[in-house]
Amino acid sequence: MGVLKRVLKACGIPAEGVGILYQGYNIARLKGMDDKLMAGIYALGHQHYQSENFESARNIMRYLSVHDHNNPEYLSALGACEYRLKNFPAALAVLEQAVELDSNDPRSMLNLALSLLKNGDKKQAKDIMKKARELASKQKEFAYEWKLANHILEGSGKKKSKRQGN
Repeated sequence: MGVLKRVLKACGIPAEGVGILYQGYNIARLKGMDDKLMAGIYALGHQHYQSENFESARNIMRYLSVHDHNNPEYLSALGACEYRLKNFPAALAVLEQAVELDSNDPRSMLNLALSLLKNGDKKQAKDIMKKARELASKQKEFAYEWKLANHILEGSGKKKSKRQGN
């Protein structure tokens, strides 16, 4: 299971000794944490993110991602935090896993594409951005993501023109 190793590595946690987690379990389940508790923790992390307190948001999203390494929403949020903190290699590692776990969420794809752009992989970024735009166009709740992807893609092929004096 490469997902757990990559998430743990991106979070700075050694992957040794996780044994049972490779068999489909997660720490939250082993600890008996219910979905309401996890949702409350996520809401707190989301509040920090919206307040642009990305360091605190990242710590909370790391906690959630380690406790449930198969939840694409937690991984996507962690990746977004890493992106905002300019930790692009970690953002890529986590967002790739989020997209692998849920290839129907354009938010993860959009953030992955932006991280790829920051890492200089423009072709792959553009391909993923197109997929994100297509997915977002089919779901009303992702109207903002569609608009953003469309704006980025429309601007990506334009050459900058020099301003001419009058």
